[in-house]
Amino acid sequence: MKKIQFGILIVFLVLTGCFKENTIKLNLFSNPEKIDTQQATDSASKLIVSHIFEGLTTEDSTGRIVPAVAESWSVNGNVWTFNLNKNAKWHNGKKVIAEDFIVAWERALNSKNNNKLAYMLYPIKGAREYNQGTIIDFKAVGVKALSESILQVELNTPNPYFESLVAHPMFYPINKAFYEEHKEKYGLNKKNILGNGAYYIAEWDTSKKIILKKSDKYVNEKKLNIKNIDLIINGDTVQLKKMYEE
Repeated sequence: MKKIQFGILIVFLVLTGCFKENTIKLNLFSNPEKIDTQQATDSASKLIVSHIFEGLTTEDSTGRIVPAVAESWSVNGNVWTFNLNKNAKWHNGKKVIAEDFIVAWERALNSKNNNKLAYMLYPIKGAREYNQGTIIDFKAVGVKALSESILQVELNTPNPYFESLVAHPMFYPINKAFYEEHKEKYGLNKKNILGNGAYYIAEWDTSKKIILKKSDKYVNEKKLNIKNIDLIINGDTVQLKKMYEE
């Protein structure tokens, strides 16, 4: 079950109220800059990304790595094989496929995008070389879609922690067709974002509020107790204190 990531919330947010009628109300100190899995650098954007997208694996409420888009995986030396949940969907109802991860990882490693966290993918065979330009063809990187629902990843060396690594937003998927259509504005407003996670952006009133709602396309939607996350954008700590006390 997808958790509400309270560890992140405590660090980045101030509770402004409550948990009422299956809704959590929270505060963001600033407007998100860009809600983009590979480009989000500010705390507000990262928080939202973590709730509207999901990777191959995720953490449960105890911090244990559990299946997410990948329902199972196996390891044979340096090679990891992820079997995707065939019911995993994007918020537009389209199926999440192995190619969606390949598109995202190529984008993360492409030097043209100046991704400061590209190094996180370096355990993958050829990833460093592609990012640094010594390999030009991404097909030389150790990532293959064996089918729509099977993703194979070859690493440089055995890495028992790779299942934890792919839970990071850098490894989240991108819907290729949607990204190509919205490329220049991708991640800048709710119309230009397509996630696959537990929540979607129902409302984004710049510098005022962002409303996240539970997605009925999410594979574990029935297990989610929290239906709405209301994020109020307010950097006035004095006003926030008053709101909390009320």
